[in-house]
Amino acid sequence: MAEEQAPGRGESPNRWVSRQIFVDPTPNAVVQSRISLKAAEVLQVGNWSEDERHAAFNFSRLIALKLVAVWHHVDRYRRRQDELREEALRQPNDKDGTGTVRFVTAQDLYIELDEFLVQVKSTLDYVAKAPVLVLGERGWMVGSFGEHGKKLVRTLKQNTPGSFRKSATVLVLIIEENAPWLESLIGARDKVNHYLGGGLDPDLFTVSGIKDGEKIDIHVPMWSTEQSVLDMMDNGFEAVFHFVERFLCSVLASRLPAHLGMLTGPNIPLYDRASPITILPTSAFNAWAEKTGGGWRDVPTITR
Repeated sequence: MAEEQAPGRGESPNRWVSRQIFVDPTPNAVVQSRISLKAAEVLQVGNWSEDERHAAFNFSRLIALKLVAVWHHVDRYRRRQDELREEALRQPNDKDGTGTVRFVTAQDLYIELDEFLVQVKSTLDYVAKAPVLVLGERGWMVGSFGEHGKKLVRTLKQNTPGSFRKSATVLVLIIEENAPWLESLIGARDKVNHYLGGGLDPDLFTVSGIKDGEKIDIHVPMWSTEQSVLDMMDNGFEAVFHFVERFLCSVLASRLPAHLGMLTGPNIPLYDRASPITILPTSAFNAWAEKTGGGWRDVPTITR
């Protein structure tokens, strides 16, 4: 993602500056296409001053960087686990216990999980500040995604001006629809990062192979009896991505002119470049909302 700047005063009229402002390493560059560019699209047609639009665009870039940071930890965890799986396949333990029994406690997997959870909560804290773009610092004083989002819900319900009331109702719905995984994922952050409930046993982060005849079973770190740590992280990133996608654009859509509306369809698969969000004339939006109820219920599961 790049921007071009016109020649400044005193510079050659033929001199243009191209500056790279964002690099998206995610598959199909979905953070850029569905977060950064979609936010820019909503901003472009909204009622903003140039300074406000610039500040909001920079905010969306920061949110995009936070999502990339979350994805990086999932990707690094996946790559390291794959390396350890290959090692376990080359040197499996015999099922009958003969020979040297070999287990690898992978502390780097633990570290990637820890950092993943920290970045998830940091991303949510950024999201909680999004209404500042519309209401200003004095009009929106929420500093974090406190109490698993409950603090944010209370503020949206009780302390928003009439001009933002309709948008606040939509934001409350988004939070409440996602409450189960928000509580689970933030609770996991507290457990791992703040040693709540005794933290996580580091010996859980073991990768090993068990040979039974010609068959080799690979054990990887498990988050629950049915869900691996990697699956939890994949689901967590997907859930956070969809949440940010809807929340940020819903805040920005509060500045749409009266003749435009924002349609939010069902969740689209994570690594599809298409967006579930469409800006369209209010008449078409109202017809869609009346026909469908304007609802969405696709929320990835995170269990523990």
